[in-house]
Amino acid sequence: MAEFERTLKAPHWFQLKTVVFSHGWYDLPSFRWEEGERSLGATVRAAGRVVDLVITSPARGRMRVQATFTGRSSQCIESAVDEIVEGMFGLTQSFDEFYEQAGIDYDWAKKRGAGPFLRGATVFEDAVKMLATTNCSWSLTRQMITRLVQELGETSLSGSRAFPTP
Repeated sequence: MAEFERTLKAPHWFQLKTVVFSHGWYDLPSFRWEEGERSLGATVRAAGRVVDLVITSPARGRMRVQATFTGRSSQCIESAVDEIVEGMFGLTQSFDEFYEQAGIDYDWAKKRGAGPFLRGATVFEDAVKMLATTNCSWSLTRQMITRLVQELGETSLSGSRAFPTP
């Protein structure tokens, strides 16, 4: 078993819970929201391995990422995890123009860190989840995604499963 932990710099407006609850993805596998710990768990594939992530935000504008996986840690897997997390939270995108265009009436959005949406670890995951929300109830979407991940997702050390690959 290998693990690493790091703190990533996030934009000054970033608030973890605001992004996590931007829509319902946090409620679908392979995500797990822990309200008491205010953490988002995720099981992802990174550099050919299945990795369990626990993501917290110890302070506004910072994220702590803990990763656990089989094998040995390497710069390759650490970089892959960083890239996945940055993509999931839109950390490299600027929302300044969005806030400016929204104007003073929506100044609350900047204060709350509203704007970015939680994304899956891959575009494929987002596409499948989006299709699964079409013309059905949220409970049916949850059932479809849960079954898909349980049947086809690779298992991590913790027993969680990653979203399947294409």
